[in-house]
Amino acid sequence: MSDSVTVVINAAGLGTRLGLDRPKSTVEINGKPILGWQLDLLEGVDVVVVAGFQSATIISYLREHRPDVPVVLNHDFRSTGTAASLARGARLAGDWVISLDGDLLVAPESLAAFVNGRSRLVGLTRRVSETPVGALLDARAETVKEMGFGLESDLEWSGLLRFPREEVVGFGRGHVFESLLPQLPLPASMVDCVEIDEPDDLRRASKWLSERTAHGKWKEQV
Repeated sequence: MSDSVTVVINAAGLGTRLGLDRPKSTVEINGKPILGWQLDLLEGVDVVVVAGFQSATIISYLREHRPDVPVVLNHDFRSTGTAASLARGARLAGDWVISLDGDLLVAPESLAAFVNGRSRLVGLTRRVSETPVGALLDARAETVKEMGFGLESDLEWSGLLRFPREEVVGFGRGHVFESLLPQLPLPASMVDCVEIDEPDDLRRASKWLSERTAHGKWKEQV
């Protein structure tokens, strides 16, 4: 019997840098909220959403568009980091957890590598953030040997992660990568994605989506 996989969408944060006073996962890009784009790719995949800030908005959207998806509440979203949300969501997960932040759009082929994988995996991308979680690779460029803020690297962690459930439920309250440090080195995969943190990211994400939804490519589910 193959191991089961659950995608935990971390959507509890305030998203203050975006300045829209709403959960980032519900912000519309090209006519659809980020959460909607994510769920399009995850039809047929076990999903858990962790909500906090304005959770009723996320719950309402899921009831209409994906009523089979359970919602876990992080009531401490103002004082905890993503790791706490991920750990709570992982309690409802299968054998393997895919951590997907609610502000991250991932190309179908990149997300498929995590959903259909067979081992631990950390998703990297070219550095685009102002304050990235940098990542240093080994000599073969196959595994991450170091992660953290302030690293001199042209790569950064995308936030995408595949990890065993029994370990994820024990993650702490801060940044997810901090819970990964004792596990380094970890296998790495380059990811085609775009993160929405700042207002300028909305325009970048719109262009990114337009390029990848041409000819219906986005509907190629994982």
